[in-house]
Amino acid sequence: MSNVIIMTAGLAGSSVLTGLVARAGYWTGRETFRKADYNTYENHRLIELNQSLFKEVGFDGNYTEIFPGWVIDALQHKADKIDAGPFLEFIAECDRNGPWIWKDPRLNLTMQTWARWLDLENMRFLMISRELGQSWISSTLRRQIQTYRYHAVYNDRVRRAIQAFFDRHGLSHLPIIYEDLIVHPEDTIDKLNQYIGTSISIEDLKQIYFRDLYKRQHGLRNMTKATMIYLKNYRARRFLDYVPQTAD
Repeated sequence: MSNVIIMTAGLAGSSVLTGLVARAGYWTGRETFRKADYNTYENHRLIELNQSLFKEVGFDGNYTEIFPGWVIDALQHKADKIDAGPFLEFIAECDRNGPWIWKDPRLNLTMQTWARWLDLENMRFLMISRELGQSWISSTLRRQIQTYRYHAVYNDRVRRAIQAFFDRHGLSHLPIIYEDLIVHPEDTIDKLNQYIGTSISIEDLKQIYFRDLYKRQHGLRNMTKATMIYLKNYRARRFLDYVPQTAD
């Protein structure tokens, strides 16, 4: 099986997708990062290395809410001066334990740099996103206070940066909408199996998704709660003027 890299913005259901693919025998790392309420399935060493790339170009901002497209170009300008040793060692460790799967939202900014060291021909790329309304509710419930339009622009810039990476290297990928995986799991799992050559089943999904299948995660109750949180924190909201210009 080819190795798998998941490209995504934050809070897009990528942890569920990564956990699902991992059940087919993909290595997620010696240690994965856990949040208070779930396992992200993010290789802890991958996170460390991505953070080191951010430091190389002096970025220490909140990439989950502000998309700094300039980081992609800055890393490319500095790439020849970056010590490749730690990155090559990490890739070698992953290969020894392969097939492996990577997932870290920081990759939407660092993947162009990783491409210098990876065998892209032996990769399968998945790009997961969410229905915008569901995504806005999730972000707001986690106290990321944004106007709906700001949220849409942020996610669109992430998506276009990822697509630009695919186009630059002539890479295929499988787009997955998280709500399709949850509401129509059999169809989505079938497409996933065909693309990466696995035999994942609906039972695998039930082992890592502990809510009800065949219905969207957020209904009227969560929508109401998110709206109340938004209104209570209205003065602290991010609106479109906060979105920095990018190199696109």
